[in-house]
Formats: sequence, structure tokens, C-alpha cells
Amino acid sequence: MKHLLLLLFFISSTSLAQVSVSPEFPTADEEITIVYDAMQGTSALEGAAKVLMHAGAILSGPGATSWENVQGNWGDPGSVGAMTSLGGNKWQIKITPRSYFNVPNGTRIYRIGMVFRSAGPCGGFAGNNTPCKEGKSPTNGDIFIDLFEGNSLQIKLTEPAQFPLFLNPGESLSIEAAISKPSHVILTIDGVDVLDELDITSLVYNHITTSNPITGQVVIWADDGTETKETSFNYIVRSSVVNASRPPDIRPGITYTSE
Repeated sequence: MKHLLLLLFFISSTSLAQVSVSPEFPTADEEITIVYDAMQGTSALEGAAKVLMHAGAILSGPGATSWENVQGNWGDPGSVGAMTSLGGNKWQIKITPRSYFNVPNGTRIYRIGMVFRSAGPCGGFAGNNTPCKEGKSPTNGDIFIDLFEGNSLQIKLTEPAQFPLFLNPGESLSIEAAISKPSHVILTIDGVDVLDELDITSLVYNHITTSNPITGQVVIWADDGTETKETSFNYIVRSSVVNASRPPDIRPGITYTSE
């Protein structure tokens, strides 16, 4: 049996709150649809008349962030990457990653890195030095979409979508994941198996956090009978706030002690 292990502690990718992609498990050699929501993340593109995707292929590894084969001429209104308006500040583009980024067969594309920009001219193009308005991640960084390999077993975590993850005591933690093939799936939270299901392709679970401050771990394990895969993430429960009465010898303002 082929064993594959994917550990994601404080997942970096891709906060996908402002970007959605279909199909569920996109690959380099099929057409994919990318939808950008200009109302989400760090964005100056709300109400834009035209939006372009500036993007590159990630070829060096699954967690890498360096773009290669970049598509788009920054600030050029006629550049590749023009998106179609869906209304409601949502924009769509369809690409086949391998051909779009001119990556030869046999070279794996692990991810796509992207930002979105106004049409321009801007950003120094054609002598116009007005900065381009941009759409980026909630932390004002690049946005990434992971690509998957062929028919191998995959787990895609869809909730939570943003990391690092801080919760208050007693707060609900929503966990959702898609599995690429019908599989035996076990969900483990803080070392305890809380869900064990056969032949499923999706997982939905709500976990109520402990009242004690901890660093917790969630592990999703899947076995389709041919291979296994595991993905995990951490979360942090904050300490409870204690409201205490002011000591009687402490007055408003600066208090001086004899110590």
C-alpha cells in the first residue's frame, strides 16, 4: 500500500476566502475556473470596471512561494489575465495551467500564485506611475491555489480557511474537508477520534473548544483501500479574561509603592 503523508501545521496557503476554484481538485492539465471576490481580503478593487489576474506557476515544491513563468505585464491594460465580470464584485477567468504558464510536460506545477490588479495603465507602464490598485490576501500577500496530481487520493481542507487560528474558550470550531475518492475517514481532535466513517467524500464536524488555554491539533486521515493520506492543523485557545476588583489601596492615576 502506498502511504502518503501531508502535514499542514498553521496552513499558509492560501487563504482562499477571496478566491474559489473549480473543479474541487484542480490539476495542471485540465481547464480550471478561478473566481475572485473583490469584496474579500486586502482589496482596492471594489467597484472596478476591469480586473486582471497577474499570476505565476510554483514549480519548486508544495509549500514554495516563488513564481516562475509569470503571465501578465504589470500595469498594461492589454495584458493577458483579463477577467470576466460576474457582477457583485466577482470576477472569473478560465485557464489550463500547463498551457497558460507554458510549463513542459513532465514538470509538476504544485501551485499557482496570483494577485489581482486594476486595468491601468498604471504601475509605471507607458510612463504612468500611478500605482495599480491591487487585490491580495487578508495579510496583503500573494494568493495561492494548490494543484493536485492525477487520480491520487487527496484531502482538501475547506474550513477553517484562515490561519493562524485563535479561538475563545467554548467557541465552536467548524471543520470541513473534501476527499477526492470514497474513503475510510477518521477525524482526530487533540488525540481523540471523534468521527470514524466509511466510504465518504466529504467531512463536516463542529468542535466546541475547551475552557482551558491550549494548543490543539486536528488530524484528518483517509484510506481509499489503495493509499492513505493525512492532513492536520493546529489551533490555539486563548486564556479566559478575568475581571477582578481593584485592590482597595490602589487609586486612579499613578500609584507609588514603598517597594
